[in-house]
Amino acid sequence: MSSDNKGECINGMLLKTKPMYARTFIENWEKYRKPQVFLVYERRLILKRKDLIFVYVVKSGKGEEIGNFCAGRSWFYATLIESKWLRGHKRLENENTRLKERERVWSLYGNGQLHTRDKREFNRFWDDQDGVRSFVVMEDLVRINKPVG
Repeated sequence: MSSDNKGECINGMLLKTKPMYARTFIENWEKYRKPQVFLVYERRLILKRKDLIFVYVVKSGKGEEIGNFCAGRSWFYATLIESKWLRGHKRLENENTRLKERERVWSLYGNGQLHTRDKREFNRFWDDQDGVRSFVVMEDLVRINKPVG
């Protein structure tokens, strides 16, 4: 921020993820340079295009380190393109709606834009996550390897 822009603030949101998902986001971004899609538990985010998304790597419970992604030490940030609400995000809703939404998200973003590596892994993740309510589409991922405190 330059001194000409006094009073200007940065809008953003902090999200957390497991090391394996953070690694996949970064690898996908570096390989494909396509926007990345992050499924989140929050309702649709009230942010504008180009606001910042900060992603912090948390302990996965299966060992803290995957590659160079360590819980508590690794994170990245990205710029927001958009956020969208998901239909049928809970099992209490119509199962057909839930499955259609899963297939819609995969068909739009499944190849190199989600944190899962293939359709089978995505289906398993989706089926295990009753609380995922929306997703953010982000670009310009920048990896930072400094302790977060």
